Amino acid sequence: MTDEMRYRLYYQNPKLGFYFMRLIVGRLQRDIAREHAAQTTG
Repeated sequence: MTDEMRYRLYYQNPKLGFYFMRLIVGRLQRDIAREHAAQTTG
């Protein structure tokens, strides 16, 4: 999927765009928490 396709999809359906943003942010937060836990225990 190209950047242009993502932008078009986002503008055509903002709810879907926000869903993907929440999904990505949630995964990043989980990865950061996992990395932080590994650093404090290891």
